Amino acid sequence: MSTTTNFDITFDMRVRGNKMYSMHEALAREHMREQVSSARHARLVRELAAARRWHRVQSYVRSAHQRHVVRAERAAHVSAVAEHSWA
Repeated sequence: MSTTTNFDITFDMRVRGNKMYSMHEALAREHMREQVSSARHARLVRELAAARRWHRVQSYVRSAHQRHVVRAERAAHVSAVAEHSWA
C-alpha cells in the first residue's frame, strides 16, 4: 500500500519547481554571458572597421598631399622659367 501523503506530493512539486527555477536561472545567466560576449565581439569588429577606414583616409590624404607638392613644385619651376625668359 502506498503511503504517499499530500505533504509528500507538495514537497516533490516544490523540489521539482526549484530545480526548474534553477535551470531557468542558469539558462538566463548563460544567455546573458552570450549577449555580453556578442556585444564585445561586435564592438571589436566596429573598432577594427573604423581603424581600417581611417587608415584608408590617411592613405588618401597622404597621396593627395604628395600630388599637391609635385604640382606646386612644377608650378614654381614653370614660374621661375617664365620669369627667367622675360628677363
